[in-house]
Amino acid sequence: MASSDWPRSTRPVVMGTRHMVSAGHYLAAAAGYRILEAGGNAVDAGVAAGLCINVTQADLTNIGGVAPIIMYLADSGTVETVSGLGWWPKAANIEFFQREQGGRIRRGIQRCVLPSAIDAWLMALERHGTMTFADVAAPAIELADDGFPMHDLMLDILSPPSALEGTRQWPSTRSVFLPDGHPISLGARVVQKDLAHTLRMLVEAECGATTREAGIRQLPPLVRSAPVHARPLPPRVTCEPKHPRGLAADGAQAPHLACLDQDRRLTGRDPGRP
Repeated sequence: MASSDWPRSTRPVVMGTRHMVSAGHYLAAAAGYRILEAGGNAVDAGVAAGLCINVTQADLTNIGGVAPIIMYLADSGTVETVSGLGWWPKAANIEFFQREQGGRIRRGIQRCVLPSAIDAWLMALERHGTMTFADVAAPAIELADDGFPMHDLMLDILSPPSALEGTRQWPSTRSVFLPDGHPISLGARVVQKDLAHTLRMLVEAECGATTREAGIRQLPPLVRSAPVHARPLPPRVTCEPKHPRGLAADGAQAPHLACLDQDRRLTGRDPGRP
């Protein structure tokens, strides 16, 4: 495309020659770029950005949830997925909800899947990354510990009466996002000390290992028990991601990491089922 066809702007068009990162929040994209500048590959950057999304868009996605991942491995020209979806409770089938809850899926443990986001990030990092969990988790820990400005998207999601009602049910969530009974104001700092502490505990569990991979594998059993699967896929895959995880790319030789909304088109399986 000729330069004359590009949209005109009063500022230079953003371009690069080495790598790029796109994410649902600018601080997550900055974290991914920071990892690439430090010598990490696209998987390292994608995991770092994903963890930061778990902090900066915790109203949409967090480490207690899911992280479906798709990786294009440039060296082999193949595509690999990590389902990143936890199991539903064994008894939580359609009949259970019809019998016990009148056909509705109410709030509570019965509707929750086993947390698998961290395990998905770890599997991607172990298989195709080059850095330790401590390296890639550092930006997310900083954002959780020091805070980030409340942004309009999060505020819009937290403010409706139905959202406020749900948030107020959980004391630890309420203390973070509704510290005085109301959502944090636009631009004010959102601090998540407990989340930073949790991530630090994972970093500490990695210490003392003889290799990078061994350190990742020795993280606590609960974290490493979530069901994740690596599945080969045809090299041409198209999807429309619904999760705001983003994309990281590092030159022509490193793996590329993106995240998508797992669905039947790709796996032939029910999301949330092993």
